[in-house]
Amino acid sequence: MLIPFEKDTFHKALITSRPTEQVQQSWKPRCQYEDSGKTHLLQLVDPRNSVTWIQAYSRCQVLMAYFDVDTFSRNLSPGDWYYFKEGVYRAAIRIHLFTTIPAGLMMLPQFVPKLRAKALDFHRINGYTVIALMSIGNVTALLVMRRSFGGDIAVQSAVVTLAVASQIAMYQAWRNAKMHRIGQHRMWAMRAMIWMACIVSTRVVMPIAVISLSAMDNYFFVKACHELEFIQHQGKTTFSDGSMRPVAELYPECGSITSTEEKWVAVKGKFDLSRPDQVGAALDLTFGMGLWLCFCLHAAALEIYFDLTRPSRSARSDEDSSIVQGSEVIPENNKVA
Repeated sequence: MLIPFEKDTFHKALITSRPTEQVQQSWKPRCQYEDSGKTHLLQLVDPRNSVTWIQAYSRCQVLMAYFDVDTFSRNLSPGDWYYFKEGVYRAAIRIHLFTTIPAGLMMLPQFVPKLRAKALDFHRINGYTVIALMSIGNVTALLVMRRSFGGDIAVQSAVVTLAVASQIAMYQAWRNAKMHRIGQHRMWAMRAMIWMACIVSTRVVMPIAVISLSAMDNYFFVKACHELEFIQHQGKTTFSDGSMRPVAELYPECGSITSTEEKWVAVKGKFDLSRPDQVGAALDLTFGMGLWLCFCLHAAALEIYFDLTRPSRSARSDEDSSIVQGSEVIPENNKVA
């Protein structure tokens, strides 16, 4: 029997033409395990587990603290608040935080299988909200990248790559969902989330890189004299003996500048708590490298995960492959037998 393919009734057509077990097997995404004895990565997030929600709440409390301007300014790299304290950069960084932090938290329910199955409307609305928030977050990230962690070419190129890649992934996830390609939709949604999660991994890589860089003791980063003075006026240039030295004493090139003149000096990157200017230089040196490294590792690890969890060809019957081939539904102008 031939059943005409209609976009809105495709799932019903499958149910009427195939046994229920075969339909469920056909619609199982390629990124899931066929063997029930294996644990799927996303099944580790159990909504019934109280520990899961306690951990999510604690992370939420930590992230929400960054909505406070004073808390955010204290946790920035030394000198970054000099640019973010006012003007366009202040507005952009606040909008960036107000959009990306909620979006990051709202991504988690999207990958809970039971919640997705029982609350499809919530899944769709939450997904549209995440896409909207992250799109705004990507735009504001492009606005502040010039002043974030020094804003050198490594930082700017990494931010642009991550923003464009995540935007493409979100578009592909939306596009495949509209075309009822559920397997591809989930894979692209996972790519968007895992790629953007490299921001978190970068914070783990940076301290290790800073310690290694300090041991070499021969890396420098260029900073503006006015930025170094700002660090001192914040009270962050105190030394182990409690004294404060003028910027001109540490960097003689900054001694004769005016309020309108700008000079740049080389600051050694080193993890020395008595020299926040050097700590800031070390963080600026490692952020771009860490972001590139984590993005590549996340992307490679996710594709390996997809490859390892993809069902083998022998596990898919000829009947199933006639409906779903590579997690893609047949075109609209075809018919389902």
